[in-house]
Amino acid sequence: MKSNPLLKWLLIPMGLLLVFVGIKLFSGERGARPATAGAASQLTPEEMKALGIEGDTPRDTVATLVAQVKQLRNELQTALTDNKNQKAENERMRAREGAIDQRIQTALDGERSRLQQDREQVANDRQQTQGLLQDLQRRLDGLSSKGAQGGQVDLPVGLGLEDGDGKSFGTGRDNSNSTRWIEPDDAKRQARNGSAGSGPSFPTSFGPAESTLETTAETVANAGARAAGVKSAKPVYTVPTNSTLMG
Repeated sequence: MKSNPLLKWLLIPMGLLLVFVGIKLFSGERGARPATAGAASQLTPEEMKALGIEGDTPRDTVATLVAQVKQLRNELQTALTDNKNQKAENERMRAREGAIDQRIQTALDGERSRLQQDREQVANDRQQTQGLLQDLQRRLDGLSSKGAQGGQVDLPVGLGLEDGDGKSFGTGRDNSNSTRWIEPDDAKRQARNGSAGSGPSFPTSFGPAESTLETTAETVANAGARAAGVKSAKPVYTVPTNSTLMG
């Protein structure tokens, strides 16, 4: 904390006041004015002008000094109060800085802990991956050793098909048909009259997938004609009576 310049100016009036009080105590009531005049005469004109007491009586000088001392006391009290407030503000700022440092340190510790956990997780995953790769390599080595002992490779050409497999797929009984017929499971080998038929029959007879549009239209027309009592109907185009032909 810097020194207050008011304290330096306070020492001069205080010293003068002490000198004045001492002279008054030793000289008594009768010699108070001569002593005061002698004390005042000891001051140079520049000092008296600086103190603002030039041309004043001793009583005025005492009143001026007392007023200045009171003013200096008030200023000193104000300075002390300001210094106290400034000190409290500094303490508050230090506490705030300490709290900020604490939060920063806590955040750094959290980030370091999270980073350490991530590193440990990566190390564990890497270790597990290496273990799986080693296990897979051991299995492949085991399969290779078994294949070498049996005289076969791990994955033979043709996915394990031997020579001659599938040659009979393209031949029938007479070696002329390349399609093999498989009897259906729901085929009926007897005819409806009980006699054995020449070919297999099925529970549901197969018909056309769908009727044609002409057949459907003819069926609808015949049904309408039968409902109207007409043996045969011929569809024709009609024109409204209020229509106008243009062309």
